[in-house]
Amino acid sequence: TGSEAALKYAVYGAAASGVALFGISLLVVAFGGGSYGTVAAGVRRLAEGSGWTAPAVAGMLLLFVGFAFKLSAVPLHFWLPDVFDGAAAEV
Repeated sequence: TGSEAALKYAVYGAAASGVALFGISLLVVAFGGGSYGTVAAGVRRLAEGSGWTAPAVAGMLLLFVGFAFKLSAVPLHFWLPDVFDGAAAEV
């Protein structure tokens, strides 16, 4: 039904946002701050291969999982057929 699809979309979207935000917070911890310069320096260290700590790895993983879930990328697309089936034609 439509209400079940809407609830599923809202709950899974909120969970994916929470996972992505937790990943971002771990990256802020790994980089030592959240300002643009600090994040740019942290990303530069990751690109060079010297900044891969446990919080950085977990943060990148959670960030990618959250975004992949929001984008319905494989294998995190299991909720999408139910939502599309229950949505109204106008949506």
